[in-house]
Amino acid sequence: MSKYFRYFPEVVYTGKVVRDITKRVRFHDTVGSNPYVFLPYTIKEGEKPEDVSHLYYGSVDYVWLIYLANNIIDPFYDWPMTQDNLEKCIMDKYASNADAVGQAVLDWSRATNTVDNVLHYQNIDGVKISKETYTLGSTLTDNFTAVEWSPVRVYDHEFDRNEDRRNIQIVDRQYKDQMDRELKEVLNT
Repeated sequence: MSKYFRYFPEVVYTGKVVRDITKRVRFHDTVGSNPYVFLPYTIKEGEKPEDVSHLYYGSVDYVWLIYLANNIIDPFYDWPMTQDNLEKCIMDKYASNADAVGQAVLDWSRATNTVDNVLHYQNIDGVKISKETYTLGSTLTDNFTAVEWSPVRVYDHEFDRNEDRRNIQIVDRQYKDQMDRELKEVLNT
């Protein structure tokens, strides 16, 4: 990540010279809409941004390019978590909802004998309705029957969100040096 921040301007903050990390850059619209610039990539379990950067670009110095291409602000929550970290996150996030701690929260988040852990309902087409709109086992209208709607429980929701983060795009390596030069130009103005 140091290569990215080395281009940020220096400012004086509380009497010390520091990098102004409040600057934010983004791809120019012509680059962002060019399908040849980006390649799809699926992150493997436990793979870190540094691993992807080293694997594809040959250096960890291009982690910033992966973050930028995927609008990742917070690498801890915007990058897919390992299964252990995901479960810890669910335990922390939903402890008060489950009125429990530890493994009991995970058990609650997956339990099929309660509706307290249902976040919404979804049909086979991916259409979602709120749990306030529909009560499990009821009929919404003549056009909707109970078998069309499945509850999406806390665990499934968080797991799916985490899995969705696995599909990212990376900037084709032939553009990495150009992106590096443009970053330097933008931040040194």
